[in-house]
Amino acid sequence: FEKRIYIPLPEEPARAHMFRLHLGNTPHSLSDADLRQLAHKTDGYSGADISIIVRDALMQPVRKVQSATHFKKVGPIQAAIFK
Repeated sequence: FEKRIYIPLPEEPARAHMFRLHLGNTPHSLSDADLRQLAHKTDGYSGADISIIVRDALMQPVRKVQSATHFKKVGPIQAAIFK
């Protein structure tokens, strides 16, 4: 039979840390305050949810390039991209 183990949702400091981990070495202009705000706004989110949010945010510049007719330099990831 299968054994189920309950893993609670991460608390706010853990969510902020998860955002940092998932951003990795990607250049960005997010401050610690921005990451804390993201963590606050994602109450009830799992680690997998946060991973998807970050991956989606990191892919936004790629989607812009794919649909662009003219090109310009893309800047670093900013807090507004997560809104």
